[in-house]
Amino acid sequence: MKKLLLFTLLSFALISQAQKVSYSYYFNDPQKINPTKIYLDILTLDGGGLGAGLHGYFKPVKNIFVNGMFRYNYLSIANSGEKLSTNELKSGFHGEASAQYQFAGNIKKKEKRTGIKVGAKTSLRIKAKVHKSYHVKVGAMLYRHAIQATEDIPFVSNGVNIYNNDKGIFSNQTGTCFFVGYTGKKVRKVGVDIDMYGKRRTFLARTFFIDAIIGGTVLSDVTVNNINYNINDTKRDAVGYRMGWELEENGTDVRFEMGKKPGVLLIKDVPFNYVLINFGFRIYGKEKFIF
Repeated sequence: MKKLLLFTLLSFALISQAQKVSYSYYFNDPQKINPTKIYLDILTLDGGGLGAGLHGYFKPVKNIFVNGMFRYNYLSIANSGEKLSTNELKSGFHGEASAQYQFAGNIKKKEKRTGIKVGAKTSLRIKAKVHKSYHVKVGAMLYRHAIQATEDIPFVSNGVNIYNNDKGIFSNQTGTCFFVGYTGKKVRKVGVDIDMYGKRRTFLARTFFIDAIIGGTVLSDVTVNNINYNINDTKRDAVGYRMGWELEENGTDVRFEMGKKPGVLLIKDVPFNYVLINFGFRIYGKEKFIF
């Protein structure tokens, strides 16, 4: 009985202490975000290997955003295995630029619970406004990566299939494409003054995107047993797509993307030819929490 009474008193004491932790908002407006941001992508992992790069955007006028991105593969998977072809394999890259128009946006009526870190192992859940925005975009991209011939999807030169099941035969595929698409974004940006902890703030942005891609690709010649083959007869698709998600939280940025770029379909009967995971952080454009 005494233990039960002691437990009850301790519970009431803890609840009472928790109720004493109060806070007031000094910022809660997710529409007021920095118009220019640049991110350093320190790790990019895709089918071509490991890479790094930069991406960012700026807002020259209301509802218009200009986006840019460049990634470079510093470690290629194609160069790590045994090859039969002796032609040079160049490092992969991906560059793009686009213009984006926000055609609608609103503050959601229902505020969402958002975590704010107040200590090394302590966080506080508060309500924050959420701004949803909807965008259309148009842009261009240029990319290069190594591709390998297989029995299911061989290189073709003057009607002759070229592949080897034991050792790799590789070519550089370069694509020049245009894309149009849709982007949806949710943003929370809130700052509170918490008793005993002082001012704390957080920024969270979640983005979904889907694009249709159209363009052409060129395959470099392959050299096998000192014989040079032009393989531009190899079947390629001119139409592709991509979709993905991006999460930014307090300057840390994570992106997941998958799709089918125009070019050679790498695996038979699989509707995509690449998957990308990217991790980085903001290096310019820190959010300001003042009215």
